[in-house]
Amino acid sequence: MERIILLDKVKNYQEIKDFDRVYLGNEFCQNLIPTLSDFKLQVKKIKDKDFSFVTPFVIDKNISKLERIFKYLDKEYDEPEVIVNDLGILYLLHENYPKIKKVFGRILYPNIFLKPKDEIIKIKSKSTIELFKKYNIDRYELSVKKSDLTLNILDKQVKSEKMFKDLKFSLYYPYFPVSVTRKCKMRNQKGFDDYGACQHGCADNLYEIKYSDYLCRHAMVNDKIYMKGNAYFIKSKKPANISKLISRLVFQSM
Repeated sequence: MERIILLDKVKNYQEIKDFDRVYLGNEFCQNLIPTLSDFKLQVKKIKDKDFSFVTPFVIDKNISKLERIFKYLDKEYDEPEVIVNDLGILYLLHENYPKIKKVFGRILYPNIFLKPKDEIIKIKSKSTIELFKKYNIDRYELSVKKSDLTLNILDKQVKSEKMFKDLKFSLYYPYFPVSVTRKCKMRNQKGFDDYGACQHGCADNLYEIKYSDYLCRHAMVNDKIYMKGNAYFIKSKKPANISKLISRLVFQSM
């Protein structure tokens, strides 16, 4: 199994040395898309490690930021890989950068997978899998809430359906994303209610959300919720029972 660390930025080689690959970038916030020069500096810090560029969902004006990096990857690397969390970016890569390997990000996976209360993930749409095969998608990123996840139903589906036999999966821990917003509470370091220009106040800050008495009394919230930038997470332990379908285990560093 390939061991991976997910980072917005690499501080030093020491934090990545025990991993096989680095997922570099942010899945949730387009304000954290690096400039091309900053991206090159980050890649230098990775040294001999394989890496994948992680991209968020974007509005039109930020597509050019991603394209500068796509062009660089397409020119400089033989088999560059991009984690995609926006269907428009998926289409752009397919049409303009066929050499770049596309991975279906965990923000998008509810389009493909059904996750019932028992945390058993299963494919809910064969036709969607067929569609994304046309885009050469064969890897899907998954995130789970419970540490004792089993993927029995998914195992059976993949084994029984010929069209699923080439699918690959990555499993993230220990943060499970529960919500994301464009109205970021950490947008400005001057204060949570100041929605001025983004100053990347989330860079080194992870906050625990304090529940209201109402939520606690009515048992609407059973887990601690953490906020990092414009995304909210529940924390769980490293998965104990991992399906053989999982070929990448992704540690999300905060």
